[in-house]
Amino acid sequence: METKLPPFHRIVAYLRKSRADGEETVESVLAKHERMIQDYCLRTYNAELPADRIYREVQSGETIASRPVMQYVIRMIQNKEIDAVLCVDLQRLSRGDLSDVGELSALFRYTGCLIVTPIRTYNVADEYDRKFFEMEIMHGNDYLEYIKKIMGRGRRQSVLEGNYIYSGDPYGYRRVYVDKRPTLEICEEEAAVVRLIYELYTGPEHAGPTEIARRLNTLGVKPRKSDRWTNYAVKGILINPLYISKITWQRQKETKEFSDGKIITRRRLSDEGDYICADARHPAIITQETFALAQELRRSRAHPAVRANYDIVNPLAGLVKCGVCGKSMTYRFGDHDSQPFILCASADCTTRSVRLSVLLEHICGSMQFTLEEYRQKIEKNSNAAASDPTTEIYQKELAELQKQQKRQFELLERGIYSEEVFLERSAEVNERIKNVTAEIEKIESNKKTENDYSVFCASMQKCIDIIRNPDSPAKEINSMLKSVITIIKYNRPKSTRGRWEDTPISLQIFYKI
Repeated sequence: METKLPPFHRIVAYLRKSRADGEETVESVLAKHERMIQDYCLRTYNAELPADRIYREVQSGETIASRPVMQYVIRMIQNKEIDAVLCVDLQRLSRGDLSDVGELSALFRYTGCLIVTPIRTYNVADEYDRKFFEMEIMHGNDYLEYIKKIMGRGRRQSVLEGNYIYSGDPYGYRRVYVDKRPTLEICEEEAAVVRLIYELYTGPEHAGPTEIARRLNTLGVKPRKSDRWTNYAVKGILINPLYISKITWQRQKETKEFSDGKIITRRRLSDEGDYICADARHPAIITQETFALAQELRRSRAHPAVRANYDIVNPLAGLVKCGVCGKSMTYRFGDHDSQPFILCASADCTTRSVRLSVLLEHICGSMQFTLEEYRQKIEKNSNAAASDPTTEIYQKELAELQKQQKRQFELLERGIYSEEVFLERSAEVNERIKNVTAEIEKIESNKKTENDYSVFCASMQKCIDIIRNPDSPAKEINSMLKSVITIIKYNRPKSTRGRWEDTPISLQIFYKI
């Protein structure tokens, strides 16, 4: 039985480039697919699909989770805003794993949304269409894995031959082709900055990445993709063997882990010896000796990293932002002190650091003050509720008014009320019903607000108790803080009289209420 097409205004198109499209640009592929879609619409509906109903996925991603436009289309389907998705073929929707196939199959099956291609319309609620849909997407996933394996093998071989296979120009170089093979040539203006970074790091001053970034910003030197240097950008240059004419493969590996019911993708630098580092065809900017010295200094100064599978040690992780530059504050241990402190690692930021214990006490004090304010609001609302009529009184009055309204209709039908009298008295009753209903809604809203305040206060008190308990683990403190706080903006100006002068701490805490 042929599936009936939905109304034209209830269709959207979804366009996406895949690996099967080869070396074509995203723009050219999407333009070609749009022409195919519009040709189908002209043949079928005698009209072109408006531009605001064509959704283009320009971000690369193998799974639904990594494709924001597809997620938006899914929300439209769930909200019953559309009846069909138009695409070039089924595999444009996904070439993901079994979880993606199951998610899409359930989505189209239980919402009744159709999948329309220029060749065929699929109704996943139908058993045979569903089997074909799932089989086609899984075949696409198998093909994707095969293509990735073949392409990876070719890229690995190209790296071993010394070619620069990555997109974009690394700082200090520009991408060129020599004998039709990709490589790099030195950009002298940027190469001078790279040499200065290594000179400052390995020279007599032994300047750290933050200090180097600050000096470069003072000199007015800009990185390629932003306005200012950061310590992370400087570190990236200091650890990159590209500058000694080396090319790496799989130095940064992507792994997937299952955590808290979700698949999380992590990217980590591989240990030395676990990746390919081949001689490159491009010229070096830094000597082997200088690079080796920089790595030795970096290892001697490095702070021990906390592994991802260990519990967090920073109770304020993901919560505190610098009030000056907006960057996340960093958790560190001092060189001569075992007590941790919180600082802004931004190169040019003037925010002063603070001991973790001091900051937690300030947060507790602020939370205690806010807690008292909300308790006063609860008490005030309770007193107001005690003096106001209850909902039951208004409910009885509303019931009487509705009966009166019904009697008015009966009197009109029996001819006792003229139309003019009915309209006049009906308007009066309707106005009274409107006012009583508003009072009921107001009382219910106050009850809901009071309940919200009570729950919030209970969570706040529990959070304060956990923070002030010296045996509370950092993970538990962090979890409780995130249950009541969205973000904490921290500000503490640097001293004008010397490092030992105490300066005030100001906090701006945004609560989840």
